[in-house]
Amino acid sequence: CLAAQTYPNIEALVVNDGGEPIDDVVAAFPFARLIDKRPNAGALRATLTGWENARGEYIGLLPDDDWLNPDHVERLMNAMVRSGARIAHTAGLLRYMERLENGAWVTTGFNATTFCQTVFPSDCLISTTIGGHQALMHRSVYEDVGWYLLDSEISDNEIHIRISERYFYAYDDHV
Repeated sequence: CLAAQTYPNIEALVVNDGGEPIDDVVAAFPFARLIDKRPNAGALRATLTGWENARGEYIGLLPDDDWLNPDHVERLMNAMVRSGARIAHTAGLLRYMERLENGAWVTTGFNATTFCQTVFPSDCLISTTIGGHQALMHRSVYEDVGWYLLDSEISDNEIHIRISERYFYAYDDHV
C-alpha cells in the first residue's frame, strides 16, 4: 500500500522486531529501509526505533496488518497545509475476520464507527478515536510531547491526551 501512495515523497522504515527474515521483501522497494531488532522488544519499542531512525519531517505509523488507501498520505498532507495543523488524521475502517477450521480466513463484519471523528482531550480519557495508522504528525509534535509510554496498557489514549492538550488535529473525513 505504501508503494501505491499518490504522495511522491515517502520513506518507509520497516522495523522487523524479532520476526522472520524479510530482507528480500524490503529490498524490492527502493523507498524502504530495514531495521532488524533482535530479540523482540514489542510494538511500541519497534515504533520508537523507527522514529529515531526516520529522516522525514512527518511521521506516520503503519502496523503490518493495516492498509492505507492510495491517497491517504496525500490527503493528510493537504489537510495539514490547508489548516496549518501539525497533525492530520482520517477515519478508519475495522475489518473483523475469523479463522475457519480449515485455516482459511473469512470476513465476519466491518465497523466504521470506532475511528471516525477527530479527537478532543476529554475523549482520550475514555478511548482514543484515532488508530495509529490513521494519523500523520510533524516530527516536532513528538519532540515536544515525547513518545508513547513504553510500558503502559493505555499508551494510545495517553499520548493523544498529551498531544490534544497542545495541538489541533486536522481531520479528513475519508477512510
